[in-house]
Amino acid sequence: MRKHPALIGSKSIFTHYVASSGRLFAGCLIGLALVGCSRARLETAAPVSAATTSKATYCSQPGVAAGSPLNLIFVVDMSMSNIGSIKVDGQTGQNSFDPSTGTDNEGQRFQAIEEFIQSCGSQQTRNRYAIVGFSNFTFSSAGVESCSETFIDNAKDALTAAKVLRSAQEANLQSYKDNPYQQFDMRETNYSRALSCIDRVIKADLRNNVGTNRNYQVFFVTDGEPTRTDCTGGPFGTPIDPKDSSCYTNQIEKTRAEAELSQATLKIQPIFYGNTREQNEDAARILEDISQAGGVEAPLFAQKLNEVKLCEYASAPSLVRYRKQNLLVLNLNLIPTKGGQVPDSDSDGLADSDEDALGYLPENPRTHGILDKICNDLGGPSICLSGLDKAQCLEEAKQATPFKLTSCDQRALGLAPGETSVDHDGDSIVDYVEVIRNTQANLNDKNFDLDGDGRTNQQEIAEGTPVDFPESADYDRILYSESRIESADDCPQNQEAWQLDLQRMPLKSGKPNIFGKRADENRLLVVYRSSPENSESPEQFWAHELSVSTLGGNLSRIPDIFPKDFRLIGEVDP
Repeated sequence: MRKHPALIGSKSIFTHYVASSGRLFAGCLIGLALVGCSRARLETAAPVSAATTSKATYCSQPGVAAGSPLNLIFVVDMSMSNIGSIKVDGQTGQNSFDPSTGTDNEGQRFQAIEEFIQSCGSQQTRNRYAIVGFSNFTFSSAGVESCSETFIDNAKDALTAAKVLRSAQEANLQSYKDNPYQQFDMRETNYSRALSCIDRVIKADLRNNVGTNRNYQVFFVTDGEPTRTDCTGGPFGTPIDPKDSSCYTNQIEKTRAEAELSQATLKIQPIFYGNTREQNEDAARILEDISQAGGVEAPLFAQKLNEVKLCEYASAPSLVRYRKQNLLVLNLNLIPTKGGQVPDSDSDGLADSDEDALGYLPENPRTHGILDKICNDLGGPSICLSGLDKAQCLEEAKQATPFKLTSCDQRALGLAPGETSVDHDGDSIVDYVEVIRNTQANLNDKNFDLDGDGRTNQQEIAEGTPVDFPESADYDRILYSESRIESADDCPQNQEAWQLDLQRMPLKSGKPNIFGKRADENRLLVVYRSSPENSESPEQFWAHELSVSTLGGNLSRIPDIFPKDFRLIGEVDP
C-alpha cells in the first residue's frame, strides 16, 4: 500500500490554473459537475470569461460527521456457544448441557446494546435502529426465522427489540438445560444468513426511505467462526466451506454497491467477543476480510461486548484515516482544443459541431449505446458495438450514472466491468475523464507528454489545456487555490478538512435553442481522490455535481459547496 506523507501545517497552499474547460486534475477533486442537467445543444460561440467566485469545504473522507443521524443495525450472534455446550458422557452416553462454557450466557452483549441506545444513541433523536439475531436463521422482534425489513425510529421500541433477543436467549438456555437431546433455536453460526438479512434491511429501506438519512452503520457482533453457510459454489451447487471468507466479502460488496448507487454510505464493523484473536485465528482472519469489505480498518476484539465503546464507532463510522489527494475543477460542457474551448452539450467528449456529421446526436451522450467518444474512437457507429449487445447497451445508457462509464463502455474499451470501478489503470484520473480528455483509461499515461510541450498529460488535464496540441501562453484558465484547514463542522474528527477558493471559472454562454433549453447552462464537476493512511482499504473517489448558468452574461458567484454535498462514486483497490 502506498504511504502518503502527512501534510505539515494548517495552511499549505497549492495554487492551480485549470483551463476553462476544466480538466481532471490527477487524483482530483473533480470539481463541480452535474451530469443530469439539460442535454440541450449549446451554441458554438466562444465561452464567456465569467469572473466567478466560490468556496468549497471538503473532507478527506466525508463519512458521517459527528451528530449526523444514523441507521444503526445490530446483528447479534445467537448461536449455542453463547449459552453453553452439549456434552456426552463417555461411559453412559447421556447428554448434558454445560452453561459454564458459554461466552455470554448472562446476556452482556444485549446490555451493551441497550446502554448504547439509552446513552449516545438517544443523543441523536433522528437515529433509527434494526436489531437482528442470527444462528442457523435470523431472529427479530417479529419472531424466529424472521428478518425485520423496517427500521425502528425511536429509542423506546429499539430497547424492546433488544430485550426480545435477550428473552429468546434466556428461553433457549432453559430449554437446553431441560432437554439436551433436542435442538432449539440457538444452534450454529451462519454469517451468510446474517449478511443476507443486512442486505434485505438496507435495500428495503433504500426503496422506501425518501428522507435524507441514508447513513448505515452495522455492528456485526459474533463470538466465533462460521460453522454453517448458505453460500454455494461447490460441486453441483453444494455449499462452500464456511471458512471461505469470499462468500461473505462478495455479499458485502454487492450490498455496498447498491448503497453507493443510491447515494448512501454503509460501514460494517465486526466485533468479536468471548475469545482472544489468538484463540480463534479462523474467526479473526474472516472478520478482518469482512472489515476491509465493510469499509472499516479492523475488527474489534473484547472478552465482553460491554468493554467496547460503541459510541466512538457510531459517531465516526470511517475508522480509516484518509489523506486527500489532488483536486480538479471541470466544466463538462466545454472541450479544450488547439483553438480554444468548444461546446459539448451532452458531455460525451465530442464537440457539438462534429456530432451530426459523424452520426451522433449532440443531445445524447450514448447515441448508439456506448459513450459517443468511445464509439467514434473505435471506428464509428457501424463497428463500435462489435461483440456487444446493442439492446443491453441502450438500456444501460438510460440508467447511466453521471460521469461514470457503463459496463458496455468498459467492455468496449477492454476494461473489466464493475459498478465501483472508476480508475482502471490506477493513474488517479477517473476513466470517464480520461475518455473525454483524450488520454487512455487502460494505460497509466499520466506522465506522458502527447503534444511534446514539456508538460505531462496529468498537468495538462489539471490546467485544462489540450493534451494533444501545444496551447498558447494566453490560453484561458481556471484559477483556484486549495488549503488545509484545522477543522470543519461537517468533517469527522479523524479526517482532514480542506477548503477550495475558486477565484475564476470561465463558463459557456448562449441563447435558448429550439429544444426550449438554456444553452448557457454549464455542467460542472468536482472530484477528488482520497488514500487511506496505514491501511489496506481501497482508495476512494468523491464527487459533487452542480449546474450553473451565465444567464447570457457573467456569473458573479457559484454557490458554495460543503462536505455533505459530496458522494462516493467509486473505489480502487490498493
